Amino acid sequence: FSSDLFLYARCAVVANGCDFYEKVRKNPTLFPKDLFFEALLRIPEKAYRLKEGKSLKYMPKFIYETGFNAEGWGEKAIQL
Repeated sequence: FSSDLFLYARCAVVANGCDFYEKVRKNPTLFPKDLFFEALLRIPEKAYRLKEGKSLKYMPKFIYETGFNAEGWGEKAIQL
């Protein structure tokens, strides 16, 4: 289970709504191992391009890639 697939599975949890998200938070064994939704990551940029007619250029405050949350990942966190 690669870190990319883990990210895409997290997207699937979010895309399935608040109820599913809360169920997974309360019971991590429900976390999907074969359900992915990578497309969720591209929606903000596509929406901006449709509205503004140009690419969205920004540096997010929080990086969604696995390992960037130092508090949540501890020693496994990526050092910038």
